[in-house]
Amino acid sequence: MLYANFFVLPPSQRWLEPQPRNKWGMAFFTYANQDPYHYSLEMLKAVAHQAGFKLDLLSGFGHPTQVMGRFRQRRWLRVG
Repeated sequence: MLYANFFVLPPSQRWLEPQPRNKWGMAFFTYANQDPYHYSLEMLKAVAHQAGFKLDLLSGFGHPTQVMGRFRQRRWLRVG
């Protein structure tokens, strides 16, 4: 299992456009092509699936601008 936090692109937003964020009163942007990066949830789920994982979002992470994802290996791919 892998846990990772990341910036999720809101569904109605365009991926290549900088996305405004606010963390504890400090405004900043996330980007598709430079740090700090944002990702669409659909893209992350597709990449996880291709790598043999399932992505779940965890509630209650408590970060003001990021979400926590749990990448679990799909059962039917486990070896050993």
